[in-house]
Amino acid sequence: MAKKAPRRTAQRIQEAALALFNRYGEPNVSTSQIAGELGISPGNLHYHYPAKDGLINSLFEQYQLALAGLLPAAADVRDVEDAWFFLHSLFERIWQYRFLYRDLNLLLSRNRRLESGIQQALRDQTAALQALLQGLRRHGAVQVEPDDDAGLATRQVVLLSYWLSFEYARDPRHALEPEGVQAAVLRGAGHALGLLLPYLVPAQQAHLRQLLLAYESPDPPEPRMSDLKARFEAAVADSKNLSERPDNMTLLKIYALYKQATQGDPTEPRPGFSDMVGRAKCDAWNALKGKSADEAMQEYIALIDSLS
Repeated sequence: MAKKAPRRTAQRIQEAALALFNRYGEPNVSTSQIAGELGISPGNLHYHYPAKDGLINSLFEQYQLALAGLLPAAADVRDVEDAWFFLHSLFERIWQYRFLYRDLNLLLSRNRRLESGIQQALRDQTAALQALLQGLRRHGAVQVEPDDDAGLATRQVVLLSYWLSFEYARDPRHALEPEGVQAAVLRGAGHALGLLLPYLVPAQQAHLRQLLLAYESPDPPEPRMSDLKARFEAAVADSKNLSERPDNMTLLKIYALYKQATQGDPTEPRPGFSDMVGRAKCDAWNALKGKSADEAMQEYIALIDSLS
């Protein structure tokens, strides 16, 4: 059997970055952490992607290609069953690149190329969903005026764009983890399909109601605080056995997250000029003011994981 060709370094970087961005959020992942995940030097990664935005843009281009392979199929939708399959597939594409939507506002504020790309993606999605409505109308599945297509399609795109924010608010500690993909995608498709309900003819409406039953799920379980605390305490122990000493900025972040997780907002006055180390620690802790203990624990765990 012929050996598979090894994956190129650039491809491995993209795959590792996508996994880390999706799990921890793009702002919380540095290029050094990506390099560490792959076991390559930061210089090697920098050779392929001199700036982090270049890596983000390459992942967005992959997302655009995934959309381009799916959106034309909207014109072939004939009934609720077809619409279900199309929307489920669309939500799966979004989930695969969920970091883009998780930190959308922040990413757009600093990346002009991504800004124009996202705007085009929104237009393409809106056009596809209008085509979906037109297909349903041609086959007698909906009773909606053509003039209403654009508004209804836009409402569905708004839902697509901010569905993950709703999922995260609903269950912050588990919503974006890989094991939640099936339930999250089902709920997202169900929300988008639900917008069609008032416009469907009676037979299709009844069929959709049956499909929506499959998307219903109970509220997320009460978070098990002992699990988070146990993982946090394990990370604290791991922080004492790192293979390499982190740089000073990372040490300050570790310190600040630990203090915020265990003591909450700082209350002590800032040390004087003679205590420069104390001032740096105080400033790092103050920068986290308002962050909940749970959030600080999660970020601490993620940071130590990336350094281990």
